[in-house]
Order: sequence, then structure tokens, then C-alpha cells
Amino acid sequence: MIEGYKINRPLDGIWVDLKFLKLEDINKTQVLILAIIEVLERNSKGCFAGNSYFAKLLNITNKQVSANISDLKEKGYLFVEYTQPGNNGRLLKCKRLMEGSLD
Repeated sequence: MIEGYKINRPLDGIWVDLKFLKLEDINKTQVLILAIIEVLERNSKGCFAGNSYFAKLLNITNKQVSANISDLKEKGYLFVEYTQPGNNGRLLKCKRLMEGSLD
């Protein structure tokens, strides 16, 4: 767990599905973001991790996280729902888990 960040489910590791690695229209950072979201949303209603959590974990800026998440949403790999006004609360779900497959 990253110090200073409280996530309902601790992240002990991630499994990167080969389907993610075979996607030619996303970069490796986006592959990792999808894999992390997939782990954090299992057995829950979704992933509520903020940009700062991903930034610290992946050693990138909040702005880079935001751009990558926006791109994944635009390409249809990620579902994003804002749960509080002003973008203060965000729910992330991999479409793969919602629809059963990326194929």
C-alpha cells in the first residue's frame, strides 16, 4: 500500500492480462492503469482510486494519469462515472469486466 493513501482493497500486485498487452492502440502506462483498476474493482462496485494514487504508484504526474484515463475512456476501454459534483469522486470500471471481454 502506498503511504498516505487509503484504498478499500490493498494492492499487493497486479496481473496483466495478455489481451491488454496485445492492444495496439494503447501505451504501456495505459496497460498498467487498466490492470490496476481491474484488481482494485474486483469484489467491489468499482475502483475509486484517484489520480494521485496512480501517479504515485506509477511514478508519473497527475496530469499524465488524467490524460491516460481520458484516452482509455475515449477508446472505450474504461467506464468513468463521477459520483460527486465537481469531479471530486470518480468511479472507474474496466469495460472488460463489465462486458466480459475486450474482443
